[in-house]
Amino acid sequence: MATGASLIEELHPGRFLLGLGTSHIPFHEEMGIRYGKPLEDMRRYVRNIRSVTEGVPCSPIIVAALRKRMSALAGEIGDGVMWANAALSHLPFSLAQIPPERRSSMILSNSAPACVSEDHGAALLAIKRYLLFYLKLPNYQSYFVEAGYEAEVMAARSAIANGDDENLMAAIPERMASDIALFGTKTEVLEKAEAWAAAGITHLVLDSTSTSGDRLKAAYEIIVAFT
Repeated sequence: MATGASLIEELHPGRFLLGLGTSHIPFHEEMGIRYGKPLEDMRRYVRNIRSVTEGVPCSPIIVAALRKRMSALAGEIGDGVMWANAALSHLPFSLAQIPPERRSSMILSNSAPACVSEDHGAALLAIKRYLLFYLKLPNYQSYFVEAGYEAEVMAARSAIANGDDENLMAAIPERMASDIALFGTKTEVLEKAEAWAAAGITHLVLDSTSTSGDRLKAAYEIIVAFT
């Protein structure tokens, strides 16, 4: 990993960001890998990469984070931090884990689902479908509890236990979806992107989805909205 990042930085300076994250327990278990201690593992991995690349070019290291302790670690050891499916209302708390003097020089990124459509209800439904996958992951459940959505997570866990995706989607209120995603008309999506920038996000990554379910179409809809 370190050699590859260093080579890319040497050949194409500034073109690549090295994003590192610990992923989620279910994905580790599927591969027969023991899920360790995320904070310790991330600290050691970044330290090893910096050691290997000392004195040679290396791409900026962006640490993936959700809750407060990983956010704080990213502020300590990373050149940037990337949240994913973060709640806009909770972002000030996450940013506060990083000292202001570090924040001012870091890449502050969030990956958010986005759906452009004149049909508000259909766009909301598409976002809810997108969030189904994440609400089933324990790390995200813990994050959303931290973000103030404990009642919603409790309802989601009950639906998950019963294998009921319909009730799981019902457990995601529009208020929560709007806090996480950018959806609706072009104007609404652009306004929400501006809100993320105003809150301190320097790099907003949009994971596009479409009311049609066509991911390629979704990408074009986002491109048109921002053109």
